[in-house]
Amino acid sequence: MGKYFMETYGCPMNTAESQALAQSLLDHGHTPATQPEEADWVIINTCSVRQSAEDRVYGRLGFFKTVKKEQNPNLKVALIGCMAAKADAKKELMRAPFYVDAVLPHNERDQFLRLFEGSQIDTTEAPQFSFYSYHPSDDGIHAFLPIMHGCNNFCSFCIIPYLRGREKSRTKEDIVQEIQRHVDHGVKEITLLGQNVNSYKDGETDFPALIRYISKHVTGKVWFRFTSSHPKDFNIELISALQSDSRFCPHLHVAVQHGSNRLLKEMCRETKREKFEALVAEVRQQWPDIALVTDLMVGFPSETEEDMQELFSMLDTVQFEDAFMYFYNTRPGTPAAKRTDTVEESVKSERLQRLIDKQRAISHDILRQQIGQNREVLLISPAKKTKGGFLGRTQRNENVVVEGSDIKVGDFVQVTLTDIKGQTLLCELNVE
Repeated sequence: MGKYFMETYGCPMNTAESQALAQSLLDHGHTPATQPEEADWVIINTCSVRQSAEDRVYGRLGFFKTVKKEQNPNLKVALIGCMAAKADAKKELMRAPFYVDAVLPHNERDQFLRLFEGSQIDTTEAPQFSFYSYHPSDDGIHAFLPIMHGCNNFCSFCIIPYLRGREKSRTKEDIVQEIQRHVDHGVKEITLLGQNVNSYKDGETDFPALIRYISKHVTGKVWFRFTSSHPKDFNIELISALQSDSRFCPHLHVAVQHGSNRLLKEMCRETKREKFEALVAEVRQQWPDIALVTDLMVGFPSETEEDMQELFSMLDTVQFEDAFMYFYNTRPGTPAAKRTDTVEESVKSERLQRLIDKQRAISHDILRQQIGQNREVLLISPAKKTKGGFLGRTQRNENVVVEGSDIKVGDFVQVTLTDIKGQTLLCELNVE
C-alpha cells in the first residue's frame, strides 16, 4: 500500500476535509508518511481567501520540487482545495516551474483515491460535489463537522463563491449520525461548519430547526459551536433554539466586516450597522451571558478616516469579546478587484494596527469582568507554561489555565475565575 503526506492551509473547513480524505486513504489500507521524502503522494489542501495563503503554497511547491529532484524522484504532488478550483489552476500548476501531478477542485476531490492507486480519473460523468460521511478528530477532543458548502452571497471582495460554488446543505440525518458517532467515540466539542453556516437549508429544515433536531436526537455530554455566520441570516429564533439546550455554547461568530454603512453597501454585505447593532442588543437581552466575536476588515477600496471612525464607534457600541482582524487583499475575479480607488498598503497596515489595539483593549476589559464567575471548563491540552496545569476553554471560548490533581485532558471541570494574565484567565478548581 502507498504512503501519503498531507499539508493543510486555510480555514477549519479545509482541516475537516483533509481529515476526511486522510480517513478515506486509511480505510483503503494506505498510511501516512512522517516526512515527504518517504511518501508516494504529497497532498496540499489549499486556501485562496488571501494572497498570503497562496504564496505559502507556492513556496512549498518549490520545496517539494527539490525533494522530487534530489531525494524522491517517484514523489507525486496533488493540489486540492480552493487554489485547485481556480479557472486556470491546471494550466498554471501542472507545468514548469511547479510540476504538480494533479489538480483536483472540490467537486473532483473524490477522484484522488483513483490516482493514488494508479487508475485514471473517471470522466464518464460530470463531477458533482458530495460531503464526506465522517471527519475524524485529530485530538479526540474536538471535531470540525461541515453541514453546508458554498456561498450564495457574492460579497464584492470575496473569491469563495466562485471557487466553492453555490450553497449545498447536508441532510439533517447525516449530520446527526456523524455527530453521534463522534460523541460515542469520546469527542467533547463539535464545531458545525459552513461558509455561511446559518443559511443552512435542508428541505423545510432551516438552521434553527437543525439546532432543535440535533438537540432532540443527539445523546451524551458534548458542547456545540458553529462558524461562520452572516448577519443577514441571523435571527432571534436561532437564539431561542440555542438556549433550549445547554450543550450549545453561548459563543457566536457573526462576521459583520465593517461599521461604515457606505462600505458595507459597496461590499454587498446586505446589512446596515444600525440593524446589526439592534440585533445584537436584542440577542444580549435574551441571552445576557453570550459572547460575540466577528470578522473585521480595513483597507477596502475608498475607505476613509471617517469610515474608520464609524468602525471604532461600532466597536464601542457592540463590545465584541474578540475579532478576527485583517486588511483587504485584492482577489482577482471579484468585483472589488476592478476598483482603482485603492488604499495604500502603509495606510492599511496602520489602520489594522489601530483596530487591533482597540479590540484588544475591549477584549481585556470584558475578560476582567469575568473574574469571580463560576464556569465549566473543558480541558483541551497541557499548559505550556504551567507545570502540571492544563489549558481549558469555557463555553464562552475563554482560555483558562487550570491546576489540580486527578484531572486530565478531555475532562469537564468546575472552576472559579480568579485573575487574568494577558488574554488568559486564571482560576481555582472547585472541589466537590
